[in-house]
This record gives sequence, C-alpha cells and structure tokens, in this order.
Amino acid sequence: MDQKVYAWMKNHARDLELKHFEYLFLNGSREDVINELIKFQNDDGGFGHGIEPDNTNPNSSAIGSWQAISYIIELKLDEKHPMVKNLLDYLENSMDDNGYYQACIKSNNDYPHAIWWHFSDERAYWGYNPSVALWAFLYRYRPSHKIKKLIVVK
Repeated sequence: MDQKVYAWMKNHARDLELKHFEYLFLNGSREDVINELIKFQNDDGGFGHGIEPDNTNPNSSAIGSWQAISYIIELKLDEKHPMVKNLLDYLENSMDDNGYYQACIKSNNDYPHAIWWHFSDERAYWGYNPSVALWAFLYRYRPSHKIKKLIVVK
C-alpha cells in the first residue's frame, strides 16, 4: 500500500472514506465504517447530509440512499441491522404512486450542489435511475409482489 495515498487520505478524506479505505486496505474495523455511515442516515431511514459528496443536502433522498447501499452490501449487513431496517422502511415509504424515486429533490436547491443535482420539475426523474437499483435492494431484503412487478420485464 502506498503510504503517500494513505497520508493524503488521512489529511483530506472525509471520515467515512478514510474508515472505508482502512477497512479495505489496512485491516480496519467494519464497525468503524458502520459508525461513520450511520452519521449520514436521517430519522426517516433515508440518507442525506452530503453522503453524495457533490450534493450537501441534509435531507433524505433516493440518490443519497443509493450511495449508502453500496456500503451496506459491501459490509454484508443483513435486514436485521437497524440501519438496513430503517432504510428499507424509508424506501418502501418514499416511492411515488408508480413505484419510482426522484433522482433530484426540491430541497437540493437550498444547499450547495453540483449542477446535475439542481431540481426542476423536468429533471426530477431520470427514467429508471435510481429506481431500478433501489427496487433491487428492496427485493433482495424484502421480496414482495409489488417490487417484483416493478423489476420483472415482460
């Protein structure tokens, strides 16, 4: 492992990415990564607070939650873990009437963000992005007829 990379990470990376790096490359603690990840989770179970680094919106969003899912899967957290249970509840409760998730949410405009996260009615939905990834996560942990109907192509 390149010590220069690690030194740079220690000086510049957020704690989540630093603990993740240590977990992957330095036999770091899985619990340290979980403890950093949970700091991005809101009371409603979704993720925000800039977990997507170029969108500092603290509010829960589908995109922020999708970002957290990559950690959850890598850390092999099961549906009994409180963070996962709360996220699954959020995902079940935050899809629109057709089962889709907005890629951009209105409150993005109230916080610093990259231009592609700027909300407008025309840019709220990006087709299947991120809906299909969130459906797959939901189906993996809570298979249901509703989710299966969304992901099965006829």
